[in-house]
Amino acid sequence: MASFTLSDAGGAHLATLLKAQAVFHLAMGSGDPSWSVGAPAEDAAATALQAEFGRREALAVEYAQEDGGGIYSIDGRGSWSATPTPTRHLLIHFQCDLTNGVGQAVRELAIYMNTTRQGGVPAGQKFLRPADIDDPGIRLAVLHPDSAGYITLDGVNRYQLYYLHSF
Repeated sequence: MASFTLSDAGGAHLATLLKAQAVFHLAMGSGDPSWSVGAPAEDAAATALQAEFGRREALAVEYAQEDGGGIYSIDGRGSWSATPTPTRHLLIHFQCDLTNGVGQAVRELAIYMNTTRQGGVPAGQKFLRPADIDDPGIRLAVLHPDSAGYITLDGVNRYQLYYLHSF
């Protein structure tokens, strides 16, 4: 049976809707220490991380275009550049500040849309602990880095992650 293919214009429209309406967060979890010998397969049906310790609000959400000389190198997807012109690709930039999750090993990551805060949590607070969250929102993507990709948030370095989502 034949299936429809989403057009570039349709993808750009979906990207524009999400860019305008969604607030993106990077959820970080310590997972399971036994994952150092092999992370579990990604479960597309799961809605939560195994051991989430916090979420960081996106620093920027931009349209992206493939660009051989682009400054954003996305694993397995080549080089990309940000563009003001709507495209079917969103580049979501996260930066963990020095005080976010200090001492935590990061073995699992997920991108969420439209997380809501508990009452009383200031709107300007960019890092949320699980107790600060009223509704986790919609999990868009999940990643369990291999053991070589694990980091420990050390309070000295700022960690950045770029996520590219295509429609």
